[in-house]
Amino acid sequence: MADYFIYDWNDGSKTEILLPTEKGTGCHTGSVSAAMNEFSGYMLGEAGNSQDLQDVESYILAALPVMQRYYNIASDIKHYWDVIEIDCAKWQNWCCPANWYCYKHSRFCYKSENTLEEYYYHWKTVPGDILDDIASIENYLLQVTAQIYTDQQQALQEAIINQMIAETNSIMSIVAYENEQRELAITRKKTADIFAPMIILLTIVGVALFLYKS
Repeated sequence: MADYFIYDWNDGSKTEILLPTEKGTGCHTGSVSAAMNEFSGYMLGEAGNSQDLQDVESYILAALPVMQRYYNIASDIKHYWDVIEIDCAKWQNWCCPANWYCYKHSRFCYKSENTLEEYYYHWKTVPGDILDDIASIENYLLQVTAQIYTDQQQALQEAIINQMIAETNSIMSIVAYENEQRELAITRKKTADIFAPMIILLTIVGVALFLYKS
């Protein structure tokens, strides 16, 4: 049954990538599966499919262990065929009898030295290709993480500035109210200073008239 790397994005889309069938070393690993050649490139490419940086960060953190696991498998298989091919060459150089040929022995997967060398070259560049994709996606992760931090810092600074503006506006409103009240008090006092003498004078005149009439 085929294995897939699956990631559900926040926007509702889904990434689904076929994973290699290789699980370890052995005589059955002479050829490289198409998925082994392609999966890491696909995983790298999918990292650029979203503008949601936090979602991208989560995707990469999920993808990296998978890429690393198959890099290790590819490295082990490459090493496996390298060692067998070298051992086969040494084995056949020890003696000449035909029954010493590698293809007659299970330790060499019943393959000739040329075939073993061919298998090694099948795998020679595979780990390096995967490692290049790992390095690229790790570099992208650093950029994404740095941008997320920058955005968070900017958002924090904007929140602080907005809070300061709100507090300043509140203080200005209070000051304006207090100034208005102070001006009203001054106006009332000026009014009282103007009309008080007039009221006193009118009162005296009124009393005088009353006494005169009496």
